[in-house]
Amino acid sequence: MDKSLETKQNTGRLDRLSSVRQEMARIYRKVKSGKLEPESGTKRVYILKEIRACIEAEIGERLEERLVKVQELMGKRVGSPS
Repeated sequence: MDKSLETKQNTGRLDRLSSVRQEMARIYRKVKSGKLEPESGTKRVYILKEIRACIEAEIGERLEERLVKVQELMGKRVGSPS
């Protein structure tokens, strides 16, 4: 098992795109400095890309829900008597 990231195993919450990007950058710097094998870095970044895709999907779902609510409100206003 790769022990190169042992000093900071707890990466924090990866629930925001910015957090995922920061973790990817951290891994990149570790690979570039030789502290992490490229193969291990590739695997970790792949997992982070999947997490990013999930976050983006959740954002899309929330935006869609908000859009539906706005459309419902606008429909009520358009159909209401003046």
